Amino acid sequence: MPATAAPAAGTKVSMDNMKVYWQWDPSTSSYIRFVEDLKRVSQPHMDTDGTQVSAANVVVLYVEYKRSKADRKSPEAQTIGKGLMAVHTNGVWIGGTWERKDRTQPFTLKDTAGAVVRLTPGRTWIELARNYAQTIVPVGVDPKKVAWPKL
Repeated sequence: MPATAAPAAGTKVSMDNMKVYWQWDPSTSSYIRFVEDLKRVSQPHMDTDGTQVSAANVVVLYVEYKRSKADRKSPEAQTIGKGLMAVHTNGVWIGGTWERKDRTQPFTLKDTAGAVVRLTPGRTWIELARNYAQTIVPVGVDPKKVAWPKL
């Protein structure tokens, strides 16, 4: 684990018309996903097989959105270039930067010291959030008492 890693109980991410909370679950060594419904109540995000959505890694990329050429009413995340990011893995979060030069290439994730961030083997979920639309939930803090980030 890089020296820049910090313990976290999870992360809250606000996106257009959607709020999600990823909670670290030490018993399964994974993050479990919750979504806020229209009544602003957090509900487990369930897969079609009835299990809660989970991931070994949650990567939050801060991206710019532009109007889609395919559908002028839809936003389109700009994932070519570079920006800020946070990786959540093994109960810690690592801040840094992302970069991708071509849509056929994987993202390069680096911590604030410039070292490449290594992900835990397993499922990785990538959230494409607008800048600073993430709030880290500290260990020992009730996530209900942590404000959702504003867009």
